Amino acid sequence: MDANKSCTATFKVDAVTLNLVRSGNGKVTSNPSGINCGSECSMSYAKGTKITLSAQASPGSKFAG
Repeated sequence: MDANKSCTATFKVDAVTLNLVRSGNGKVTSNPSGINCGSECSMSYAKGTKITLSAQASPGSKFAG
């Protein structure tokens, strides 16, 4: 090289998709955000991301598991 040079590197993060199917009444949300669904939903997250799902029963319903 005869002078300072610069370059750019671009990295792609592997992603995985979490598919969720809910039965009954209520909703499910996630932390980190991305899932806020009724009966069926999915979201892609970076591979290795830890995801916490929270279920909330609709009024008059009970959480069964």
